[in-house]
Amino acid sequence: MDEEVKNRLRRWKEKAKGVEIDHWVRFIIHWMIFDACLAELSKKDFDKDRLDWFYNNPTDLKEYFRKFWGTPKYVAVLGYLKDKSPIKDLRPSKRNNRENDVYLKDTTNEKEVFDFIYQIRCNTFHGGKNLADGDDNQLTRLSEQLLDEPLERFLNS
Repeated sequence: MDEEVKNRLRRWKEKAKGVEIDHWVRFIIHWMIFDACLAELSKKDFDKDRLDWFYNNPTDLKEYFRKFWGTPKYVAVLGYLKDKSPIKDLRPSKRNNRENDVYLKDTTNEKEVFDFIYQIRCNTFHGGKNLADGDDNQLTRLSEQLLDEPLERFLNS
């Protein structure tokens, strides 16, 4: 990835460190960094296209996630996230339809994990997450933890 882009994203990563007490903001910043990396690497315009590209192509970024997510600390975090499965699609036209629930059954399946985190992102970005809800807080906290260190290492590689 272009060094200028990495430098810009490193500054965002520093911004995330500056909001240590707010995992919601860190999650949003970390997702933005992840998405910007995918946009730069894939040259795709839409979220789903970028994610599909990520699932189907080898990248250094994916290797960092694999490396960290295979360690005991992250296996535990993934297990906690799995325990929160399924999550609902909270868009108004979808929220009462169980067919739109997103499941995390296999924490070693990168597509399942990222699809699950992506749904948490969508629910957060579109106002469906409740700051006062304990489950929503845990979902965003766990997702933020899963993105944090792999992104840090990738950006500094």
